[in-house]
Amino acid sequence: MAIIPINSLPPFAPSIMDGSEEFAMEVGGTTYKVSLDEMASHAPNKHAVTTVGNTPTTIATIPLADDSTYTYEFAFAARRTDAPDRASYFRRGSFYREAAGVATLNGPVTSGFTRESDGLWDVDVDVVGNDIVVQVTGGAGQTVEWCLLYFEVTTATGAPPVAPEFSIWEETGASYTPGTNGENFVLADATAASQTMNLPATGRNTYIVKKKDATANTVTLDPAGGATIDGAATLVISTQYAAFMVSRDDNGDWWIS
Repeated sequence: MAIIPINSLPPFAPSIMDGSEEFAMEVGGTTYKVSLDEMASHAPNKHAVTTVGNTPTTIATIPLADDSTYTYEFAFAARRTDAPDRASYFRRGSFYREAAGVATLNGPVTSGFTRESDGLWDVDVDVVGNDIVVQVTGGAGQTVEWCLLYFEVTTATGAPPVAPEFSIWEETGASYTPGTNGENFVLADATAASQTMNLPATGRNTYIVKKKDATANTVTLDPAGGATIDGAATLVISTQYAAFMVSRDDNGDWWIS
């Protein structure tokens, strides 16, 4: 079983990767080793929201299963849109539910670190009912873009929330919607003509699209309903073997992971 640092990961090559390879990633000073199959079935959850003013705004709501214990690590990044202010935060917490009870904090949420240019900004992780609720707060009169990435370790059983397995679909047609055949990896063969990948507004929230062919034809990722990818209307792949992983947030917009 190969161990591959995630920061040196080449473009995905399904012909030489069988899903058992392991990747090492560091989050908040903690190193995780995870197989390609596990990355597909327990992918990091990415969320984004824009705050206007200093009203606490929910960026993620995470339901907890009964009779289960959870450990979460949250990574935040924020940027003010109209001034050179920015912030980064790490938070860790332990949570549980027992005997049909509500979600409960197992001790306080701890701070990995806080780096901010405006001390009035804040992030908060708390429990409400059966859920973990994650909120962010900007400054008065400010517009701030927030991104949240979190990882989960849990004793809960059941189907994983993103994808039950790492599955690949090769597409040669001019237009295709990822996930139509249950896959989360689309190998796009644009040999015959340029292709459009119509990113769905529902269903799985993370897909990988890779251009297989060497032609000048392009593969365009086009979100449904006027949503964006990293703020752009579309994402165009023009290079052979180039691959992108994209994730949909709670507002329906997509982000390159």
